[in-house]
Amino acid sequence: MYSMVTTGDPVPSQDGNARVCRRCHVPVVEALFPYDVMEGMHWVCFHYVFEHGDVDVDLACKDPKCPSRIVDPDPPVDWLTEREVDPLVVELRDGLLMDHTVTL
Repeated sequence: MYSMVTTGDPVPSQDGNARVCRRCHVPVVEALFPYDVMEGMHWVCFHYVFEHGDVDVDLACKDPKCPSRIVDPDPPVDWLTEREVDPLVVELRDGLLMDHTVTL
C-alpha cells in the first residue's frame, strides 16, 4: 500500500518491474528525467535529497526551480540573479546593444 494517491501506472523498468521512488516509496508514474539519472527517485525527491541542502523543505533554497518556492512567502534570491557579472561583460553587452539599433 502506498502513502500517496497515484494517477497512473508506474513507469516500468527494463526488467518489467514497476519503478518505485527510493525516497517516498511511491511509484514513479511519469518520469520527467531518466529514472536512473535521478538515483531512482522522483525529480522532487531527488531535489530535496541532493540539491536542497540543509534548508528546511518548507523553505525555498536558492535553486530557481525549487518546488518549495510556491509555499515560501519570502524565497531567497536565486543563484541566477545574485551572481556577480564581470564589469567587462556588462560594458561589452551594453556597447553591443547600443550599436545595434532597430528602426521601424
